[in-house]
Amino acid sequence: MSVLVELEKDQLDCLEILAKNKSKDIGHIIAEIVDEYLEDLEDRYFSELSDQILADIRSGKEETIPFEEIKKEYGLL
Repeated sequence: MSVLVELEKDQLDCLEILAKNKSKDIGHIIAEIVDEYLEDLEDRYFSELSDQILADIRSGKEETIPFEEIKKEYGLL
């Protein structure tokens, strides 16, 4: 899939330098940047989600199930 992106001259200059130093084309560099950004975004999302779940557990809105109970339910004892 192709995406058209308008960049400032300094951004494009920076990408050209990175591409030249890594012996890759600008498209590949942009794809790497997007991948890294998406990974960071995903990490933040799951961090915020886990913080919310922990807050819900501590406030009593969410309950936990003891591991021993789960093992027993699935016959893992």
